[in-house]
Amino acid sequence: MQPMRDINAIQLEAQSVFQHLLGMIDLSFMHEIQLHALNEMIRLTESQTGFLSLVDQDEGLIRLHLMSAAGQPPHPVFNSDGVDLNQEGYWTACMASRMPVIRNDSLHSSVPSGSPYGLTKRDLMVPVLEENKIVAIFGVGNRPVDYESFDAELLGEMAKNLWRVVIRKRLLNDLPDDFV
Repeated sequence: MQPMRDINAIQLEAQSVFQHLLGMIDLSFMHEIQLHALNEMIRLTESQTGFLSLVDQDEGLIRLHLMSAAGQPPHPVFNSDGVDLNQEGYWTACMASRMPVIRNDSLHSSVPSGSPYGLTKRDLMVPVLEENKIVAIFGVGNRPVDYESFDAELLGEMAKNLWRVVIRKRLLNDLPDDFV
């Protein structure tokens, strides 16, 4: 049996993380913000690994953008050439359902296998939508116990909040220097 988690405390921590990310916008690089958020997603879901993949539906590609592992030094931003969205991979079920996907079985028999950090015992992926298109997939994996619907809700909310910060950072970076 899994130990009881204080859901209210975790939600408050997630809200605190969002506030911290907002505070990072002015002084941090985009990848620093994303890495911090990804590490917090790993911590709050009690996972061992996490990833962020960016989806370019116009080009029909998904690119692994960032990976992190609990207790490991930070990984640099990872720029891959991208994989055709029509191929099967860890993202397939998440893209098809446009909803969070929890895989708790060690063989992932119901969903095509493969993940950016090797075969995981358990993983959870959530899509981020912008203008009704999936623009990113966040995932965490290798938690010692099964993921639950609360974890999917938490990760989905954190991913949505991070994407808000990403959009604000993009807008800030696009403003001319003389804009007040």
